[in-house]
Amino acid sequence: MWLAFNPKVSAYTTFVESELHIIEKRPQDIDWNLFLLDLDPHLLDLLLQQPSKYEPFDTRSIVYVNPEDRTCKILRFLMTNQRHAFVLTTPLEISLEQALSITPDMETFQLYSHEENKQMVLLKEELLAKYYQILAEEERLQEAIYEHIQTMEERIKEWGQASTNNKIRSQEEMDEDLSRRFKALNSSYMKRKAELLIQSARQHILQHHTVNTYPEPSDMTTEEKVAMKKREEQKEKILNYKIAGETYINGNPRKWKEIVLYKFNAVYRHEMTLPQLLDYLKKNNVTFNQSEKLVIYPIREFLLYIAKEVGKDLNV
Repeated sequence: MWLAFNPKVSAYTTFVESELHIIEKRPQDIDWNLFLLDLDPHLLDLLLQQPSKYEPFDTRSIVYVNPEDRTCKILRFLMTNQRHAFVLTTPLEISLEQALSITPDMETFQLYSHEENKQMVLLKEELLAKYYQILAEEERLQEAIYEHIQTMEERIKEWGQASTNNKIRSQEEMDEDLSRRFKALNSSYMKRKAELLIQSARQHILQHHTVNTYPEPSDMTTEEKVAMKKREEQKEKILNYKIAGETYINGNPRKWKEIVLYKFNAVYRHEMTLPQLLDYLKKNNVTFNQSEKLVIYPIREFLLYIAKEVGKDLNV
């Protein structure tokens, strides 16, 4: 049996009929299932694009032997249908001698690599780096749109001023004209157009950063690794902070806190109010067991805590 898979081209592979008969489930596959379950939902989306297609996770394995080199390659994957699979990591190579050795419990062969834990760490590092890059690009996009809207408002004001110099009109006419233009700028149509622009750009960013290849030894500098680790530690500190009244919100607190953390900049720039943030949480299937008037308080406290951690003054 031969291995026809190139991770630099695609993360997907197709099995022929004979390969399907030697696919098996091994203890290390369970470790990969646990790795996937433990991943941050955002990182899981980056890795699998549509995680729901693979749930519940059921990692499988197949082993390819190269008699000439006396090596074996192990492929760990999630089946997408009867023949196609999403490969989780680069093929893991072990010696033929190890592959033919029996485990200490005398139950099976030692078909696993000592590098698997390292592969998991590298994969998570790569996903984190891509996720932070996406957030940075989204923030730059939102800033650009925000600046564009401000520029439009300034131009409208300038146009109104220029009109007074070129044509004598009553104050009521000028006020009405300016009001009409501001309404057009802030209309639901324009807001929806901006939302669609953001969604389109986000989809483009996600497609650009989708993981189709697998991590080689990291080429990040020590400074970049330290900075990334600090960001991750700060994020964990924020998400693990206990808020009075968080029991008003159903489910795992981490879920709604991640959403609030993601929308913090929008609230900070006054692009989103607390009631709008509440609606956004509900749209993301976050439910409450108290009235919304009470739920506002823990959300507000969490926003203030985030502001304190990132060194920003927030008025909500």
